[in-house]
Amino acid sequence: MIALKNSLKVFESTLAKIVTWSVILILLSMLLLAFLQVILRNFFATGLPWVDIVLRNLVLWIGMLGGVLAARSGRQINIEVLTKLTPPVIGKYLRGIASLFTIVVCYYLVKASWTFVSVEKEFGTMFYGDVPNWYAQMILPIGFALIGLQVLFNLLLNRDVELNYLGTDSDDLSLAAMEKNDIRTETSINSIESLDDEEKQ
Repeated sequence: MIALKNSLKVFESTLAKIVTWSVILILLSMLLLAFLQVILRNFFATGLPWVDIVLRNLVLWIGMLGGVLAARSGRQINIEVLTKLTPPVIGKYLRGIASLFTIVVCYYLVKASWTFVSVEKEFGTMFYGDVPNWYAQMILPIGFALIGLQVLFNLLLNRDVELNYLGTDSDDLSLAAMEKNDIRTETSINSIESLDDEEKQ
């Protein structure tokens, strides 16, 4: 069981790194293409006709892959009213149910987006030139599948439990740790002062 969990951690961590670097590379590509297009239009009165189309589709890719990273850190859009108003134990199970619901929704979104891509492929719509449009749209089923898979990993690895099931986010946990350290420091100072008083007496 421990070996399986460790294998899941390694696989999930590797997947997260791939997604992170993909987002970085896509974002850099978008910046470079946009900068190149601005230079060409302002200084040479021309431009690359395919750049605008590529940039619009790369925004979709950034959005889907960013959703995967958001799901990994528990930052995806969700409703926290019930978990904030309920005890931590109950909130834990409510979040578990919400995660399972998210996985089911992602499954149906994968099916729907795959149907959409299949229709685009059948009609033969072109992205630009001889490049089919469905190449760019493949990120839809892939992205929803990765989001659902990431939520499943959160459940299996208890990551959501550590970050969110307590009814606190990472900032709250950091603040709590700082307050605990302050209390320990104050206690240590009081102990030293007490020892000094005893020695003087």
